[in-house]
Amino acid sequence: MRKISQAIQQQSVAEPLGYCLAIVKSVAAATATICEIEVDGKTYPAAIATHIPYVLPGQQVAALDVGGHAGWLITAAWPVTDRPIEAPFVFDPVTGTLRIQATRLDLAAVANIELSCGEARLSLSVDGKTQIEGKEILSAATGSNRIEGASIDLN
Repeated sequence: MRKISQAIQQQSVAEPLGYCLAIVKSVAAATATICEIEVDGKTYPAAIATHIPYVLPGQQVAALDVGGHAGWLITAAWPVTDRPIEAPFVFDPVTGTLRIQATRLDLAAVANIELSCGEARLSLSVDGKTQIEGKEILSAATGSNRIEGASIDLN
């Protein structure tokens, strides 16, 4: 990895089809696939490669000049470590917390999804079965709280 990093740093910006280090200046909110980068004090538009989940303003990236100033492609991004980041997902190694922030979160699995914490468990299976297990289960609603089914077994 060190050799790759050194090779990137040694590339000249003027060379077509060459890599260089750049800083992300802004990210297009609508698409999150286009951004502006700063290279040698100048700002250029750049596309973000599909294998990079996101980039943030101030982040250092490796950019590929795909032909003079016709366009740039971001192919690698280094973590932002000097400030808190507002990203779609953030892992805090101190607390062991993974925070996911999204307007809508869609999780899909081929066989099943299981969320568990201690003795509590929520399981969703491909055949439509849903299981909620725990020492105590609270169901509360400010509106109607309905239980529906072909049959309902209590105890």
